[in-house]
Amino acid sequence: MSIFEYDEEKELEKLRRAERRIALAEGHAVAYIALIRKKHQTGKSIPDIILTLELEEAFVKAVIEILNQSPDLNDAEIAGQIITTNADMVMDLIN
Repeated sequence: MSIFEYDEEKELEKLRRAERRIALAEGHAVAYIALIRKKHQTGKSIPDIILTLELEEAFVKAVIEILNQSPDLNDAEIAGQIITTNADMVMDLIN
């Protein structure tokens, strides 16, 4: 792309769209984390949680690992940790 082809408004719209997708994914992650927490607290196994919620194994395991290590974190804090370490995993929640 040359400097003459740059469309600032078009690029800003792409950025806004990406930001909305990230916010949507984070919102989904927080909701799923709340469900995972509830099922984990009632003694459900990881395979049961995966099957019931139809989520990726890696996401469920990451959430439960954080819950076991830091049970005082709230769902948004857990989502933040997962997004920081593996944003693709969270983006898959909205696809």
